[in-house]
Amino acid sequence: MLKITPNQLLDYQYAIVDQIQFNVNFFESYPIVELFPDKNKKHLFPILLPLEKLSKIQKEELIEILFSELEQNNKPIVSMFINADNLKLVAFKNYLEKKLVISTNGHYSLFRFYDPRVFTQLLWMWSSEQLSYFYSSINSCCFCLNKQFYSYINHDIKHNYNRKQSKVNLNTLHRIGLINRTLDILNLKVDLQEHTIKSQQINTLIEKAQSNYQIYSECDLILFAKHGMLISLNFDLHSILQNRFNDKKFFSKTNHYTQMCRLISSTEWLSILNDFDIEDEIIIRKVIYG
Repeated sequence: MLKITPNQLLDYQYAIVDQIQFNVNFFESYPIVELFPDKNKKHLFPILLPLEKLSKIQKEELIEILFSELEQNNKPIVSMFINADNLKLVAFKNYLEKKLVISTNGHYSLFRFYDPRVFTQLLWMWSSEQLSYFYSSINSCCFCLNKQFYSYINHDIKHNYNRKQSKVNLNTLHRIGLINRTLDILNLKVDLQEHTIKSQQINTLIEKAQSNYQIYSECDLILFAKHGMLISLNFDLHSILQNRFNDKKFFSKTNHYTQMCRLISSTEWLSILNDFDIEDEIIIRKVIYG
């Protein structure tokens, strides 16, 4: 993974830009290509910009609006800049539309694979073969994470990889959502390497909550992961918490982790934090008061 400068963005063939984040009226004079397999929900889908068809002024404006969102509103740039050397515009549009929608049991979901917050999770969740197959027509791409631009190169493009093994799983998308929501709550602004480490730790905590304690609701899983990241990855092994988890009458009565935590006194939380050598006042407040 290479870090690049913003000026290198315009060396790419295409840009996929999120419609929800940006004012689409800005792009009225641009040669945009709409991507909406479901015409009733086209506002949810991104737009495709063939960068080679943009004038110099339009390219400068595009960079400017992307950075205004990043700097002024502190929002992530939900866009991906792409080289797909083997595909012309129409063929690339068809390729993208097939990737954007996931169908499961007659239900359709939008797969925001162009969103850096999703793509960066797929980089470690999927094998290199899965990545190469899913992004089989993409030679390279650029994305922005926490105000730093990175370039990904698809070195080993696979066109004949097992389709079943590379199929996008809705459970994977749900897990990515939980991880990213936890990262947002923790307000972690780190580089890609640290971002990956933190994401994997959150994933481990979520898996532990599900397998060891049968915690399944989203708010409970996120709170469990938050506590693990703030206190210790093994915070749940503390005797006070283990007594709560092992008290089937207590845990079944409360029914979920969030309610269980509310019934733990401040004194008990302070004891837990002290045993894990947590002295940071901000962390202490976040654990006790949310």
